[in-house]
Amino acid sequence: MRIYLLLLCLPAFAQTTTITGTITDPAGDPLSGACSVQAVGPFTAASGWRVVAAPTVVRFSGGAFTTALAPTDSATPAGQYYKVTSSVPQQTVNGRSVGPYSWGPRYWLVPTNANSLAIGTVEMTSAPPSPAWLIQWQQLAQNGAQVGQAPVWSGASWQPGTALASAAWGLILGRLSDQADLRTAITPGGDLTGAVNAATVIGIQGNAVAPGAPADGQYMRWKAANSRWELVTFVDQETVAGTIDGTNHIFTLVSAPFPPAGLVLFRNGIVQKRGFDYDLSGTTITFRTVAVPQPDDVLLAWYRY
Repeated sequence: MRIYLLLLCLPAFAQTTTITGTITDPAGDPLSGACSVQAVGPFTAASGWRVVAAPTVVRFSGGAFTTALAPTDSATPAGQYYKVTSSVPQQTVNGRSVGPYSWGPRYWLVPTNANSLAIGTVEMTSAPPSPAWLIQWQQLAQNGAQVGQAPVWSGASWQPGTALASAAWGLILGRLSDQADLRTAITPGGDLTGAVNAATVIGIQGNAVAPGAPADGQYMRWKAANSRWELVTFVDQETVAGTIDGTNHIFTLVSAPFPPAGLVLFRNGIVQKRGFDYDLSGTTITFRTVAVPQPDDVLLAWYRY
């Protein structure tokens, strides 16, 4: 039996995805029972029809489960999914008494698909995380947007804009195998200048690049103080050097964080606040009196330079 989730103003051509499965006990006996399927919130499907957040009971018999649901991958607002709970009363199957059983909740992310999908392909054991910040693109200022433009952050709002090709050079530098490849790729735009090889780039847009071979996964950034592009190194979980005896308040890092505000310093798993718990000068960390590390404390640092 095919059961549809309650829809408001459901047209005859509404797109649904069929979910099927076989429900059995651990011994493989096919079960009969019911599932409660509920959208976590009301949403509008791709065709414009409305799905309400009310539970729908889907009954199954002889282990055979099937239902048709509105896809969640094209829902508005985004981040939709279904919460599913199941129950099986006590029953006799193959001459044996089984049940009662209950399980859930489970969480289903239902894609748009013309073919039937097995329960296991849509099911999760924990609820998917909700977006911490959701931008409704249709609410962005249009300001004469043209085909091919993308939202670009102006510092105050999202505006239509065009991503410059030169912004992508940092992504391709590590993929160019030799000088010939680099010159072929760069010459038309003139973005890189000077003699180059597989390890070193001399300049980007006429600005110097610090020499040296980049490490795998390394990034590049503009350093205004030196008027050049420099490679960035990320440091994770560095043990801060210094005597932890309840008296010493001077500790050191291997390298000076840049920018200094990028240092994240943990004491026993608790983030320390710069200017309140400690001060930073170059590679030197000076703890203030109220936060001097005590014996057995653990100091770990994350930063970039």
